[in-house]
Formats: sequence, structure tokens, C-alpha cells
Amino acid sequence: MQTNTNNIRVSVFPEVVRADMKVTQNDIDTNEVIVRVFDQSDVEIDYATITSALIIFTKPDYHVVQGNMEVREDDLYYKMGTNEIAVKGDVKAQIQLIGSSGERLTIGGFSFTVQADPVTPWTVQSSSEYGILHSLIVEAQAAINDVDALSLWENYNPTKPYIPLNKVVYNGSCYINFVACQGVLPTDASKWLKIASRGEDGADGKDGADGIDATITIGTVTTGAAGTSATVNNVGTPSNAVFNFSIPKGDKGDPFTVDASDMLANMSLYDYEPTGFSFLATDTGKIYFKNSNTPGDWSDPIGFEGPAGPGVPQGGTTGQFLRKSSSADYEASWSDLPISNILTGTSTTKALSEAQGKVLKDAVDAVQTNLTTHIGAADPHNQYVLDTEFDAHKADNTYQTPTIVGTQIQLIKQSDTARLFFKLDADLSGGAITISLDAGATSKPLVDIDGVAVTELDKGFVEVVENAVNFTYAPKGGKSIKGLIITPSTVNQAIPKGMHDGLGYVKGDANLLAENIKKDKNIFGVIGTLSECKTFSQSFSQPKGSKSITLSASPGFTPVLVIGKVTLSFQESSSSWSNLFISQIRVSDYFSSSGLNLFDKLLTYKYGSSEREMNGVEDGYGWGQGAFVTAGGGINYTTTRTVDPTDYGCQGVTSCSVTCYYME
Repeated sequence: MQTNTNNIRVSVFPEVVRADMKVTQNDIDTNEVIVRVFDQSDVEIDYATITSALIIFTKPDYHVVQGNMEVREDDLYYKMGTNEIAVKGDVKAQIQLIGSSGERLTIGGFSFTVQADPVTPWTVQSSSEYGILHSLIVEAQAAINDVDALSLWENYNPTKPYIPLNKVVYNGSCYINFVACQGVLPTDASKWLKIASRGEDGADGKDGADGIDATITIGTVTTGAAGTSATVNNVGTPSNAVFNFSIPKGDKGDPFTVDASDMLANMSLYDYEPTGFSFLATDTGKIYFKNSNTPGDWSDPIGFEGPAGPGVPQGGTTGQFLRKSSSADYEASWSDLPISNILTGTSTTKALSEAQGKVLKDAVDAVQTNLTTHIGAADPHNQYVLDTEFDAHKADNTYQTPTIVGTQIQLIKQSDTARLFFKLDADLSGGAITISLDAGATSKPLVDIDGVAVTELDKGFVEVVENAVNFTYAPKGGKSIKGLIITPSTVNQAIPKGMHDGLGYVKGDANLLAENIKKDKNIFGVIGTLSECKTFSQSFSQPKGSKSITLSASPGFTPVLVIGKVTLSFQESSSSWSNLFISQIRVSDYFSSSGLNLFDKLLTYKYGSSEREMNGVEDGYGWGQGAFVTAGGGINYTTTRTVDPTDYGCQGVTSCSVTCYYME
């Protein structure tokens, strides 16, 4: 027969994944799942460490089915019956792993969709199945067997199987069995314990007085540790024996899953099931087993309710509750439930009204809904612990306003963090500063990053780190630097260590421009464009009375301006000389390919104490038109002019010079 095999991968974390599988309602033994489990490092677990595994299905109608998975070498295997898929809709399956010592780990699970049975969707009645019921049944049956065994007392029968606590009489002596056996004589001490011996026949004696009847009483029956031997101890007298029994605990049995559960009235629907088929009547809480394959051959009901325990008084009326009458054990009586209409009351003897109970229930439901929205199927308690720890850490990472006592800063620490944040509303000084986390009962010193005690703090936001002996504040000295102003100079200047307040600055200057900086010099990234004016001057004398003047200069560069100066002296009259002199300036204004173009100008002349400006025509000493020219292969500027005065007596040239200018 074809089966629907589904391979599913889950995590050890209790999270539910969506399985890509669909099954049809009421399909029988054709849907199987193979589950592989991976840890948080995405490494598959060692299945050899798992003793057993449970799978719990939660159906859309909230019925729960619990089954045993087969632990295989490389995976977990489970074949679904009809009850797991008896209701259409989404089904969630959660897995629990059981270790050899009984430890349990709830891991990830999966969900899948059940499609409606297109033919007979009512065939299977949805119900809950719990594997733990089998264990309870086994323990209940064992208790019944113990009672039955203890009540047996007969002559030894070699064809009958005996179990512990059976008592027999053999050859006049009494024996009790402590190891199940058949055909083993009571004289075998490995299986039987003699509890009364037959006396030897003696001579007939006189009739004595009637003696006291011998009695045998069962004392305590306790369960010993698994693997130990059964023991029977007589704590009474030979004639009034009181036997205490210790029966070792048996090996742990396999979990039991009820084959079907339904109302008792519907048990007949399962009359044709095979021998051993189990049925749980959900309305009576009793379980039945098929004794044979014969239809309707069911066992007597087996209940899970024991006899009433001590301390539960009889009587009472509807609506009453049990109230402790005293501090002694089992002292209780039936009482009416007092109702309080005051929700804020503190009484421990009054209950809430129905309306108040609904208010509280609605509030609890809202909290549960909120938890489910945020964490799904996770354990709400674990999520509550996680949320609490998260809130504590979040609070510790928020700037708090401390209590200041002298130079002590009192903070509140809500988690295991080493970092704390606080805000000072005013400067703190006056001595070594300390921090307390217990309202001043104890404290630790505050030191800087070099371990030096901090004696002053400016107001503002502060972060500190705690260790075993102190709190550390990162900025050295704990003092901020206010309004630092740095003026640029010719050398580097160190910036002081500390916390700056943001008001300091480096000075600027509006004259830091390229045109104000010498050409090609770089000052703070500004490259200068200002050219430097350089000069070359050459002075020389002419013999007194010279009438021909040659001006010449070799500066070694190409000038942009050349100025020639000639000073003349002459007679004021034919009979006398005076200090009167005339200076003529010859200026070039720019350079061209043919030489320096120039213009002639008698800039000034002095006659006595008077000065006036004349041109070359007026003074009669014009130089004519011409130019300084380049001579030879080098840079040499030369011009020659004849001095020919027409007035008075010219003494001649007394001095001359040439000045050349250029821009670097």
C-alpha cells in the first residue's frame, strides 16, 4: 500500500515550522513523518543519547493526541492513525525528547493542514489520547495484583503459578512467596520464606488451658529501589507476627496510548476491534480492554479514582467549600463562600463576586493574548523572565538622575551590566567622588582611565564602567575643557586631553588669501600667487664736461621696467657757477621684441629753490627718441645720447645710473 512519507527538519529550540505536507481526514495508517533534529549550530543531534520521544498533536477542536515516536539511528519516526487527523484544519505537532535518567527536553515542532474527508468526514470521532494513561493503568493493575496476592492462603499446589505475597501451607509449615514461580517447592529459600514452622510431635501431655490464638498481620508494604531484592521482616512476635514487605520497583514500562476515547454510549462502535484494544470512556473516566476478538467482549471497567483520602469530611451542600478549621492535618470543614463587592479590599477570607471574577478573567485573558501575539507557543513564564531581564537592562542603559550626597553619587542598578549612565544637573566637586548602588550603604571610588581619583565633574551626561574595586570614567581627570581657542603659529600645537564643550575653535584670518602669499608658498593649504619685485641697479660717473652719455646695464634677467637717470651741471652765467642742476629721467614702460620702448621726459629741474616740470622740448635737453637695446649674446641694455645745451654754459654730466625692475 502506498504511504505518504513526509521528511521534516526541526530545531532544538521550541519553535514551530510549517511543514509542506497535506493529509486527508480519516486516512488510516498511510501518513508517516520522519523528523531530523538540529542544534543551534546547525549540527544534527546524536540520536543514541535519546531513550524515547513523544509527539503531541493539538487539533483544531483543541483535543490532544500523544504518541510515541520510534527513535532510529538517524532520525525519529512516527506513523499517524486516524485520531490525529480526525478534524480538518491546521494541526500543530510538538516533540519532546526523553533521556535515560528521565530528563525531558521540549524541542521544535511543525504544523500541517488536514483536508476534509470528501466521502465520510464523520467516520472518526475526534478525542484526546494521553500516553500517561497506560502508565497509570499499569500501576493500578499492579496495586490490584498486590492486594489479590496478599489475600491468597492455601495448601501448596505445584501446578499453580505463584506471585509475591501468596501464602501457602506445606507439610505443616507456612510459607510466603517473594519471587514468582511455578512448581518450585516452598522449601526453596530462593523463592519462598518460611513464616511459621510445624512443631515436632511430642508425648501426649495434660490438657492445658486454652491458649491465645496465633495471628499473622501484614504491616507495611513499601516499594524498594529497582534492582534490589524483595524482603519480608517480622516486626511482631512469633505468635503475633507482623510482616513488613519491601517489593522492588520494576523496570520502567513503555508509555501507553489509548486506542480510542469517546463517550461510554459509543463504545459499541468498537466492538469488532481485536484483542487488547483499549477504549477510554471520557464521561466516566474508566478504561476498557477487549478480552478477545469476539465482538463486544470487553473487560470490566478500570477506574483511576482511589478511595477517599483522610481529612475530607462528609456532608456539605452545593456551593460550599472546604476551609481549614485549625493548623492540624486534615482539620477542615464545609463552609459557605463569603462574597466581597469591594475589589480593592485586602481581606483573606472573602471571595470576589461573579462580576468581579469576570473582570479579572478578562484581564488575564488579555495578558495571555498579548503573550501569544508576541511569543506564539513559547512558554509564557520563560518569556516573562526574558522580558523582565530585558527591561532591567534597558533601564540600566538609560540616563538616570542620581541622588547626590556630598561627593557621593547614588545610582540604581537593575541588571548585571557593568556600564551605567547618569545625568548631572550641576557641577560636582569638593573631594574624591564615589558611587553607591545601595543608597549609600557602600560605595566605590570614581577614577579616570589612568586610575587617578576623580575630584570634580561638570554637569551633563556621564558614562561609567564598574569593576570589582571602583568605577572608571573615561575622560582623564573628569574635567571638561571649555571654550578652547587655538591661534595658528609656525609650529604644531598639542590639543589638551579631556572632554571639550564644543565652544572652542581655531582662529581664522580674512587675509589668508592666495594674492597675499608669496608665489608658490603653501600656508594651511592656500598656495600663494604674489610675485616679488626685484631690482638691479648700476651707477657710474662720466668725466666732467662729457657731452656724450652711454647708459649700460647687465642685470642677468629680462626686466619689465628700466629707468635711466642723468644729472647735469652748468653755469648760471658766463662768469659764475651755481648749485643749479638738472636731472633727466629716461623711463621705459614695457618690453617688446625689438627692445624696451620708452619715452623721454624731463621730470624735474631745480633752479635755485624753485622746481617745475618740463618736457623735452621746453628744456632743450631732450634725448630724442630711441630705446635701450639688447647688445651681444647676454642681457645688456645700452643707449647713447648727446648732451647739447643751447643755453648758458653746461658743465657736463656729473653722474648717471640705470635701475632694472622685474617681478619674480
